[in-house]
Amino acid sequence: VVTTTQRVDFSMAQGSGSSIGAVYDSQQGFLVLNHDVELTAHAAAAGNRETEPVEIHAGRAEFYRDTNLCVLSTAAAQYRGDHAAAGSAQILFRDDGSAVRLEASGGLTLSTDTGGHLSAPTGSMDFDERNQPRHGRLVGGATMDSVSGARIVHGTSPIMELEFDPDGELHHAHLERGVEMRSEETSQSLVNEQSVPERLSRTWRSAVADVDFRSASQGKVEPAAIRGIGGVVITGLTQRGNAAPLPSKLAADEITGK
Repeated sequence: VVTTTQRVDFSMAQGSGSSIGAVYDSQQGFLVLNHDVELTAHAAAAGNRETEPVEIHAGRAEFYRDTNLCVLSTAAAQYRGDHAAAGSAQILFRDDGSAVRLEASGGLTLSTDTGGHLSAPTGSMDFDERNQPRHGRLVGGATMDSVSGARIVHGTSPIMELEFDPDGELHHAHLERGVEMRSEETSQSLVNEQSVPERLSRTWRSAVADVDFRSASQGKVEPAAIRGIGGVVITGLTQRGNAAPLPSKLAADEITGK
């Protein structure tokens, strides 16, 4: 058993890094990194076998050799411009050091530098052998936000299922048990041959919704289509310049929008 309160540099199948203070039990296969944990892992880059670094920071980490389990508290990770954070997390690894599954609690957030944001009190993520996300599940009140040009979209649902393509990009989201999505968009329109700002807001409510995503410019992923079932109500307000807002409403058992 080795104990220190000083800076520790470590290397293992899951990656290498440092911490302040550590306890290592070689017989039990148990390693505790006390605080200020920094871990650099490598994931396969999209479309090839090269690897890209994944920077992980945590307040504390525990590694269990026999079960390939890592327990993190106050954890944050950065990868290809994406950012993830959780109050606490458990990561199950394969023998080669790649991640199998992430279980997060105490608040899970996923965001990108292109304006996408997902969050929920608890959640999980499954990964393939290249450390690319394959499936995600957000529970306890999930939110989804995206910014694309002049359009802002905010969605909420008690449960959200996420599906990713082979390159780890989000391509589908399934929301259920009461879905609400709000969008705000600003553009220009002609009124009496004069250009005036036009503000459009819409609210989508349905029991269930499926959202498909597409690749956009500069590596962005944006909503492409949405389908609601179980009763859908869409309300909207359109305002041109200083004129009074014009309301609209559409309702049907099932609606598909692009």
